Amino acid sequence: MQNTMQHAYRLSAAAVRRRYAEQRPETLQALDGLRQADVAVYTGTYDSVQNVLKALGVPHTLDPKRLRQRIVFANCAGSYPAGRLKELEAHVRAGALLVTSDWALSRLVQRAFPGMVRRATKSTGDEVVGVEPTMDGLWSEVVVLGADPQWWLEGSSEPIEVLDEAKVCVEASSHECLAKYGAPAVAVSFPWGCGRVFHVMSHFWLKRTRAGG
Repeated sequence: MQNTMQHAYRLSAAAVRRRYAEQRPETLQALDGLRQADVAVYTGTYDSVQNVLKALGVPHTLDPKRLRQRIVFANCAGSYPAGRLKELEAHVRAGALLVTSDWALSRLVQRAFPGMVRRATKSTGDEVVGVEPTMDGLWSEVVVLGADPQWWLEGSSEPIEVLDEAKVCVEASSHECLAKYGAPAVAVSFPWGCGRVFHVMSHFWLKRTRAGG
């Protein structure tokens, strides 16, 4: 199963790169211009965004001892050291982009960047929901018009409640999440100082693409 998913991600990465080459060559040029010194990934227990980056051909540094990279990914984890929260907040405030997933919402984002978003009351089931990317959001660049994009929510994923509607951009939403959990946002971003935070519900490295039944 793992080999099947790795093959699926390689195909997906190739499709993304081809679309960028045809429609947004400047974006592909920026992607290919990234160096290991530009991208950091903090490994976690429940997500592996480094595998997505590897499929896309993006070099990166795992668990840097000294944080200098301008793009930082923090994988979903059960907990984060208090010192890392302070370091990440200061790093974003100085101009970095932080990308997080799932349990990082309650354990990292709402603690280090208060007043923007927080974990909604309910947790999700193990399910797949339809998502609608915001047309001018980040996801709109990789979703084909007319397609029906789906997103897998693992059991106990954390729905996103937006607190500051003036500052938080909902990058993608789901009518199913609104009906089931009272929180439609699937992916959000917001400015913080000179930088920005991007958070997504569930994981970037998914173990399957759709649920049965």
